Amino acid sequence: MSPLEILNAYLKRLESRFRLAAVARGAALVAVAALVVTLVLVLASNWLAFSERSLTGGRIILFLSLAFAAAFGVVLPLMKLNRRYAAAAAERQLPDFDQSLLTIAERQDDPAQRPFLELLAADTLKLTHKAEPEKVVGRPVLAGFLSTAAVALGVLLWLILGASGFLGYGARLLWAGPTRGETAPAFYDILITPGDKTVRRGSSQAVTAQLVGFESSAPSVIRFGRRTTHSTRWSQ
Repeated sequence: MSPLEILNAYLKRLESRFRLAAVARGAALVAVAALVVTLVLVLASNWLAFSERSLTGGRIILFLSLAFAAAFGVVLPLMKLNRRYAAAAAERQLPDFDQSLLTIAERQDDPAQRPFLELLAADTLKLTHKAEPEKVVGRPVLAGFLSTAAVALGVLLWLILGASGFLGYGARLLWAGPTRGETAPAFYDILITPGDKTVRRGSSQAVTAQLVGFESSAPSVIRFGRRTTHSTRWSQ
């Protein structure tokens, strides 16, 4: 292989390394964005008692946020990443190249420049061992991005699949919604017993209200775990 072909192979490896770093960085950005936006939306929906409108709006915001994170974190960096970009990045890390890598990357498609580029490539190859692709984009950088993505994704999956309380309830509704064909029980509710019932004039009816998901500071409160029972006698 000629010096120019060897140097082109080096630039190709360098470009592949930068692409791998861009994908890892984008994955970390998308995973962190998904986790942070989910937490914020669950807190907002909880404040609105998980109303249908808050959950619908939250799903729209969630998926728009993921689309923007994927576009700006993965798609755009990969679109602008080419051999010239990789050469410029290597030049910044090792100024000894003195623009030779960038010159070869920009002019290698010009047949008239090939004799000059062959000579320049032969001199530039002596420096490439100082800027191996694995050194320009080191393993700690890739490991850091991938670890961040894995941790954020793991926490998000735990919220959706295993977390209890309003965080888990809200995360499951945002990402999966209620089970098809079933009505999801409300996290906050007041269950009235006996409900809709006609009371004869002059008679009385005991009415029991069970608070689900919250407690009241009103007197005569009887607490049973998460449920609080208030008993009131209504007369007509």
